[in-house]
Amino acid sequence: MPDPDTRTALLLVLGTGAELTQAELAHRLRVTDRTVRRHLTALARDGLVEARRDGLLKRFRLVSGAHPLPPLPVRLSEEEAEALTVAALAARSLLAPTPFDRPLAAAARRFAQAWLAEVFSFEPETESEVWDFSHPDGPPAPFDPVLFRTLLTSVRERTPVEADYYTASRRQLSLGRRLHPLGFYVRGGSWLLAAWCCRDGRVKDFALAGFRSVRPLTGTHFDPPKDFDLHLHARDRFRAVAGDAVYTVRVAVKPEILPYFHRKVYHPTQQIEAEHPDGSAVVSFEVEGLDEIAAWCRSWGPRIRVLEPPLLVEQVARAHAEAARQYERPDPESP
Repeated sequence: MPDPDTRTALLLVLGTGAELTQAELAHRLRVTDRTVRRHLTALARDGLVEARRDGLLKRFRLVSGAHPLPPLPVRLSEEEAEALTVAALAARSLLAPTPFDRPLAAAARRFAQAWLAEVFSFEPETESEVWDFSHPDGPPAPFDPVLFRTLLTSVRERTPVEADYYTASRRQLSLGRRLHPLGFYVRGGSWLLAAWCCRDGRVKDFALAGFRSVRPLTGTHFDPPKDFDLHLHARDRFRAVAGDAVYTVRVAVKPEILPYFHRKVYHPTQQIEAEHPDGSAVVSFEVEGLDEIAAWCRSWGPRIRVLEPPLLVEQVARAHAEAARQYERPDPESP
């Protein structure tokens, strides 16, 4: 009786749309011509494979409409299959810069092919036309997948690394920075690494796009800080890299934009503290660092007024004043 594993492997190869000779299939699967011939005979008898003459050669292909995979060994409900299909589409957007993108796409195709044997009210192979997850929070910044793999191994095995890292805000390249990588998270379309920085003596955030090289320090290991929790660490960030201190930020929101704050949470700590009769409100956040939330406040223009902390009030007011001055006496020859 033909080996079921070889049969499945042969169907998967032909499921890619390839048309191959018996010899090519034997070479691809690393089995004998005789083994392939037995499987092709059985598959042709089952109506799954057909042959096409190509001169003196005979090429084999999957019959149109045939399923290259058997039904899933685990039975899924329609809701479960639907959820996994949509989850794979959403995850691909997030994982696009990482080495997981292609394996996930391949796995999703295999699941979809297996589900074709089921009777569902949705069609897995056309779900990509229904959803668009391409920019959930801005396009992901690209980075080197080899460096990602090195850092991922370091996080899992608790191995220190030595890194060359470019800080975009200061336009500065630091060489040989020793880090204890603790975990990854995403903010504002950027993949970030939370790591203990041995130079600064604290946990800091590093954009993966900023790494120029990473060298694992094999033979050594580290213990993460006892009070470190990646999920709490990521929650306290506003949109990107952490700052040096925690701030309570309170802003006055005008009536025309308050509905946005009712239907969208811009930060996990967001609270609508008070709503006034005129439709305005006071909204508060607990954040680390002020640079990112200052940019966010400026993006709302006059529809938001920062109330506290004083440092943020000064930053936003100064930025708006400088922007306004550019329009007071415009120079027709200036860019």
